Amino acid sequence: MPSSPRTSLLSSRPSRGNQIQNRTGFLAAFAVGTSDCEAGFSVNQEGMRSTPAGTAVLFGSSTIPGSDDLFVTDASFGAVVLANGGRSEDAALKAFSVKGKGVVNGQSATCWVAISPATNTAFVTDVGVNRLVEMSLQDASIKKVIDLSANGDPGLIDLRAAGRLVYALSPGNGSTPAAVTVVDAVTKKQLQHFQVDAMPFGKNAQGMAILL
Repeated sequence: MPSSPRTSLLSSRPSRGNQIQNRTGFLAAFAVGTSDCEAGFSVNQEGMRSTPAGTAVLFGSSTIPGSDDLFVTDASFGAVVLANGGRSEDAALKAFSVKGKGVVNGQSATCWVAISPATNTAFVTDVGVNRLVEMSLQDASIKKVIDLSANGDPGLIDLRAAGRLVYALSPGNGSTPAAVTVVDAVTKKQLQHFQVDAMPFGKNAQGMAILL
């Protein structure tokens, strides 16, 4: 157990809700303090769970650089910027609140997010719509919709941002092979699109990582 709380550790991914089962998702925060263990820190076993007002199917999340806030997607409408007091000593005891909410029109399920260091904005993807949506880190408002339908992919899932590039994965659906689209975050233009059917995958690719 921590001796004196110093900050809060947030769950790396929200607990996902389920609209069909009428079950909302939640976020959890846990106090982190000094410890006698070799690691030097300890995470409290007691956490604070909260379902921010207006959210339903929380999915992907990312910390916002230079901020104590979180950018979190919600598959039922788009994304939100959430806060709970950040580094204050009692942050782990506070419920998360919505600082900004962005509704993505025409979305199927906005689920994945990556934050670009080049633009200081979030890019989100939808497995049912082949596009990138750029959103503000302050209030989750939509800044740009990048239509990628010309490359023939059915939709996008996992994505990563590095430098000024955004790499987005289309998982494949059995008839269309998995593919990666590379987009310039600054110009909002597709730079590369390549299918990975020559690699030893199955019918679908489920995740992606980049090595810098």
